[in-house]
Amino acid sequence: MERMTIDYGIDLGTTNSCISVLESTGAMIIRNNEGWPYTPSAVSVEKDGSIRTGRSAKDRLVSYPGDAVGAFKRWMGTTQSKDFTRSGTRMNAEQLSAEVLKALRDEVKKQKGEDLEAAVITVPASFDLPASEATKRAASLAGFVSSPLLQEPIAAALAYGFRETQKNAFWLVYDFGGGTFDAAVIHVRDGEIQVVNHGGDNYLGGGDLDWALVDNFLVPHLTRKYTLTDFRRGNEKWIRAFAKLKGWAEAAKIAVSKEKAESIQEDSVCNDDNGRPVELDYLLTRAEVESVLRPLLYRSIDMCRRVLGEAKLSASHIERTILVGGPTYTPFLREILADPKEGLGIQVDFSADPLTVVAQGAAIFAGGRRLPARRSTATANGTYTVALSYDPIGSDLEPLVGGTVTALSKKPLSGYTIRFANPRGTPPWDSGKIPLDEAGTFSGFLLAQLGGANEYHIELFDQSGRACPVTPTLFTYTVGLTITKPPLTHNIGIAEAGNRVHVLFVKGTPLPAKATAKHVTIGLIRRGNGDDALRIPIIEGEATDAADENRKIGEFSLTGSEIDRDIPADSGVEIRLAIDDSRTIKASVYIPVLDLERDFSLDGLVKPTLPIAELEQEFTTERNALNESQELAEAVKSKPALIELESMNRQEVVQGIENLLQHGGTDADLKSCEEQLVALRRARRRIEVILTAPKMQQEAQDELRWTQALLEEVGTNEDRAKFIDLKRKTELALVADPDILRKAIDALSAQRIELWLRTPDYWLGYREYLAGEKSKMLDETQADRWLIHADRAIASGDTEALRVACRQLNALLPRDVQTVGYGGSTLRAR
Repeated sequence: MERMTIDYGIDLGTTNSCISVLESTGAMIIRNNEGWPYTPSAVSVEKDGSIRTGRSAKDRLVSYPGDAVGAFKRWMGTTQSKDFTRSGTRMNAEQLSAEVLKALRDEVKKQKGEDLEAAVITVPASFDLPASEATKRAASLAGFVSSPLLQEPIAAALAYGFRETQKNAFWLVYDFGGGTFDAAVIHVRDGEIQVVNHGGDNYLGGGDLDWALVDNFLVPHLTRKYTLTDFRRGNEKWIRAFAKLKGWAEAAKIAVSKEKAESIQEDSVCNDDNGRPVELDYLLTRAEVESVLRPLLYRSIDMCRRVLGEAKLSASHIERTILVGGPTYTPFLREILADPKEGLGIQVDFSADPLTVVAQGAAIFAGGRRLPARRSTATANGTYTVALSYDPIGSDLEPLVGGTVTALSKKPLSGYTIRFANPRGTPPWDSGKIPLDEAGTFSGFLLAQLGGANEYHIELFDQSGRACPVTPTLFTYTVGLTITKPPLTHNIGIAEAGNRVHVLFVKGTPLPAKATAKHVTIGLIRRGNGDDALRIPIIEGEATDAADENRKIGEFSLTGSEIDRDIPADSGVEIRLAIDDSRTIKASVYIPVLDLERDFSLDGLVKPTLPIAELEQEFTTERNALNESQELAEAVKSKPALIELESMNRQEVVQGIENLLQHGGTDADLKSCEEQLVALRRARRRIEVILTAPKMQQEAQDELRWTQALLEEVGTNEDRAKFIDLKRKTELALVADPDILRKAIDALSAQRIELWLRTPDYWLGYREYLAGEKSKMLDETQADRWLIHADRAIASGDTEALRVACRQLNALLPRDVQTVGYGGSTLRAR
């Protein structure tokens, strides 16, 4: 079949992967050669270097754990890799994912006879840019020329709403997968889908439940009966034993979703310290499974509530909760979700298969994406070429289609006609002959039907009514929901000097998007000096108070050895970022003083995973601080703080981190632990903000008074307009959430400092400080010259000249060897 649209969609999952194609009957799942609708996301490498994927590779996770691997989706965008012991092969996450994609591509070749070069691939909404870029690289390694990315919640909503083009409702997508969790509020209206808000956790999924069963029940049972030194999954000695335990726990977990208990009887776990065979005989009950599932569920429910709250929506606004992912088959999960007290109290919809719905939605989306453009000139054998202009998917049952017909001879085409026919329609339909004008252009209406891709044959006739050869010979149109501009999933910004954050794109910004930031350098960059550098780190994440609480995804760096003249302190720098709808970023920097413009790449630079000793130390610090906050909350009877603490207790946040530190040890465990520590720190800070609310109210009043005084001294009309807006927001925040008040105070403080920097008093004091530091400066002769400039500025009352002199003196001070945050060396220009 000749295709004009991509039509194929792939759910590249943590546990399983699936491929679907949009056909006239709807989005159809392509089963693998074993008849399954999905393929396990597992890879094994044999001793001779041959590679297996799918179920046979998953089986080797137990029999040959050193030569097999799964759940590598969690590594996307990181430096983590797998060493296959017998072959000596090393593969990273994108190489492993490419093998899974190749297997799906091969199935299409076998069953459809198509050499698949394009497919829409889904990613979690919570995936950051490095993980998304790694997914695109995996697709390229697998042989895909085009691989647009689509967020998994959007794909699920498309599949559920495929035939509901006239809906006007809010849906909540609850996507609990094998390794990741996504929650998204979707607005369906007038045939369009809009993502209102979303949240996610890349370290919450069904695999975590399997390990919780192993750590909480199977391991204690075995260590009571046998001598097993340091028996934990992070210990290489026991890697094979734990691979078996996880597989058995997963199978038993599935069984108890239908039965009250499942017996696990295995006689070959491993040998104990004395060489005795270790046997497992354990009755896993549904109550035990539910006891470890409950805190994981509460984590997901808390995420859903936060997503709804940020969108200013409640459960009453949501028509249904759409279930996605294998764990959502569990009756207990569905009961808790639907419960208005423990869960969300929203009707649960499981009318579609949670395991395949994402792939089907991706295929529907793919039906609206054109294949990469091909050469559109007429061929030498007299074939005419039709260039169509239309939307391949939409809610209109009578869509408009237009286009142009071209002939190799470029002859006029007046008198020619074109006809579109759908012989498979019910009833069959054709457009009748539509006339072409002299240039070959035309327009007309189609008649479309619900339920799948409508396939239209193209027929061209000359003045005498004789049929003419034409390419393409057919095209498709699908009646379905379309997507408004996809939203950005995280803030994107610049890490400034002093660990400050300059947000360029806020979470939810419609894509594609562009932004330009004007910054100034904070110090002198001397030509020929490799130690001097202009550094502009690009960061992704929601933390606005400290840059290093976000993830660094790239950096522009220019050292003194790369330039032929100095860049003085306070020099302008222009930073430009552009993001496309697949979240690929193009970035460039322009430095006017050098007349230099340079592109730079965002290749997903990541912080290495912290060693376990540092994680343990950080956890101890956070736990102690949390205990102090709890004691204070109980002493002052702060109801909001106690509610936050109760939510953390329900989710067993502290116990979850303790469990990872005690039983884990793998790179994946440590990365999960690090992410959960960040979540713990943010939750603890929220509680501290609540507890300091009375002090913050006085702080807000002080900031308003101080800023007002500075405005009268040095403020402009623009400053006054900004202050009026900040004052209004601060007064509203005084009776709102403490977190909102904290942000309002910080915004006021930033304006106050900005105004203070314009006052002569600040720079007079700073000049005195710098004069005292002259002996430490890199060039005392230059320092003397700039001190003279400063004194002249003071004598003439020129505050701007005094500011420039002080900035130049500051640039002569030696740089602190301790880099703050990500080491950014610019600040926003005034």
